[in-house]
Amino acid sequence: MEIADILAALTTFETGHFPRAALEAAIAQREAITPELLRVLEETKQDRLERLLTESGYMLPFYTAYLLAQFRETRAYPLIVDIFAMPGEGVHDAFGGLVTEDLSRILASVSGGDVSGLHRLIEAPRANEYVRSAALRALVVLVAQDVLSREDVIAYFRYLFREGLEREYSFAWDALVSVTSDLYPEELMEDIEQVFAAEIIDEMFIDRAW
Repeated sequence: MEIADILAALTTFETGHFPRAALEAAIAQREAITPELLRVLEETKQDRLERLLTESGYMLPFYTAYLLAQFRETRAYPLIVDIFAMPGEGVHDAFGGLVTEDLSRILASVSGGDVSGLHRLIEAPRANEYVRSAALRALVVLVAQDVLSREDVIAYFRYLFREGLEREYSFAWDALVSVTSDLYPEELMEDIEQVFAAEIIDEMFIDRAW
């Protein structure tokens, strides 16, 4: 398949069928298609999600994100961070389950171990709270992949508990306790107890017993 044909096949979900052939062709032509996929992200950034929010069945940015994650394309990292740093609910409305299910691994895959973009998303009070959660979980993914050390991530989580996050409830606090728990955080138990005591954790999501 030609690059233009691949992109056309990935643009909309009109047929109701998974575009396996187009995706396999994209993977086979990784070097040739990567600049085009980066262009898709740049356009998504520039139109501030307008096409995703207004055009039913527009899928190209979804497939683009997954392909560039599979390619571990670090040039995608700042673009993806810029897109998901947009404030408000628009990002979640546009990307839906990608944010809650897969964004953490996408971010980890394109980061190349650079945590600056993840920190930017995590510490942005106006960023969508589920995006912030995904960025937190991406750090744990990078620990699991031996890209980051547990000690460095625990140190950063300590900073978030003590000064890095705004001291009011958001899902980012629930996510912080959750991802910290994934690293068996004996060192941070006092900090965790303090945020429970401050009542900025939704105990329906994660409680002390957990």
